Amino acid sequence: MRTGKDRLHELVAFVEPGSDDVTFTHAVFAQCFLPIRRLASGDKRYEVRHGRAALLITAGDLLNPSTQQFVQMDVPSGSAARIALAHINNHIIRARSLEEALCVPMGDSLRDFMDYQGLAIGGKNGKEVTRQIHNLAAARIVLGVWTAEHARQVNTQIADAIDFWLERDRRQRTLWQPVMRVSDRYADAIREHCVPHDMRALVGLYGNTRAMDIYTWLAYRLPRVKERTDVLVRFDDLKPIFGAGVKDGYKFRQAFKTALREAMRWYPVGRVGIEKDGLRLFNSPSPVPIDLARSPYGRTIAAGRPRLTVVET
Repeated sequence: MRTGKDRLHELVAFVEPGSDDVTFTHAVFAQCFLPIRRLASGDKRYEVRHGRAALLITAGDLLNPSTQQFVQMDVPSGSAARIALAHINNHIIRARSLEEALCVPMGDSLRDFMDYQGLAIGGKNGKEVTRQIHNLAAARIVLGVWTAEHARQVNTQIADAIDFWLERDRRQRTLWQPVMRVSDRYADAIREHCVPHDMRALVGLYGNTRAMDIYTWLAYRLPRVKERTDVLVRFDDLKPIFGAGVKDGYKFRQAFKTALREAMRWYPVGRVGIEKDGLRLFNSPSPVPIDLARSPYGRTIAAGRPRLTVVET
């Protein structure tokens, strides 16, 4: 019996994404990822680095509008945090003005976004996305990038402020409708260093966080491999990025290969080879057509398109 995910995969495999299917990620978040799962209790700091980029996230505090008390949140993590971040980025990108871009409604707007993407809105899943929105809103973020001659650190938060508006629905049940005001610095960072990918693929991979990260990384990395060349990335270099929770090197390689094959199902134009020592990357088109691979401010990000799958040697 075909599932909704099967039908979604057919669309990704045979139908190019439209403008509503494209989402963007900051280039650092396409190389250095949020934790795959919730950190241990009391662990409120997370650092990861990859290549010439580094990400440091520290959990912050958020006002509970019901008790008027500040509550320490967690470091954002898991598939829900990635979908929540996509919702924030999508609002910034699709807003009709800068002022609108900086004010992200997190109540009905979030539910509409999840409904459009075919994600369960209520129950455990919806609560987890809401929780990760709160974690993202409170988090303090440091982005680092460097070259041989220059290094730069950006200290930022996604949210500058959050307003909680008290409303009542038709059944007179009290609701909080928060509105997040995105920081100018984060909005600028998204538009200056954004990477496009297919939101349908993230939805299809939802629940397999490692595969979501591999897909996002490949969507960033493969179009940047020079034509008629290839790049070998060793498993030892991949493990710090994709191996959270897997200490043994052999077990990591098996877990990575399994997640890679799933990620590549949703990136049909990507070209990679699995070798004994690592992953070989070949120049590949972006999963997003060139006319859609633009930031909202007109900056072209990637190009191209023939097709292929994983090749194992």
